[in-house]
Amino acid sequence: MYPVEKSIPVQTVYDDLSAIQTELDKCMHCGFCMAVCPIYKTTKTESGVARGKIGVAEAVMAGNLRIEDRDVVDMLFNCLVCKSCMQNCPTKVDFGRIILALRCAVVREKGLPWVKRAIFATLKRQGLFDLGMKTGARLSGLLFRPAGQQAIAPPVPGWRCWENRRALTKTGCCRR
Repeated sequence: MYPVEKSIPVQTVYDDLSAIQTELDKCMHCGFCMAVCPIYKTTKTESGVARGKIGVAEAVMAGNLRIEDRDVVDMLFNCLVCKSCMQNCPTKVDFGRIILALRCAVVREKGLPWVKRAIFATLKRQGLFDLGMKTGARLSGLLFRPAGQQAIAPPVPGWRCWENRRALTKTGCCRR
């Protein structure tokens, strides 16, 4: 086990929120991120998608919202940082950089939540970590349930609904 330093001051690109302003300015608010965001697919709320979080980031930068507000914090930490939105974005907004900078600002203002502090403390102790993993595996079925998933194909109407119906079909170039 390596010795752990108590605190090491580290300067990162996330220390200054003004550094993300160029990324915020690139967003056209087109909504292409909605199609690929796993959080939006589950929550169906604007605050669950990159466009909504960028709107909140702009409000924080303008001073209209405080970054330490509970709703803002919850929204910022409700992101997987999978960067699917960035891959689908026509202007290639680096949303990962935006969300990480905002999260760093939240941690600087409020500190880490007690749950995350406990998790990081547990990671330093292998025996405690192993016990936590075993306990978590046993309790996961009780504590969590799968998010609402939509079927791959929509349900097909019953046979009776198709009786006595007419349909217009157009033969394409392949049928000629």
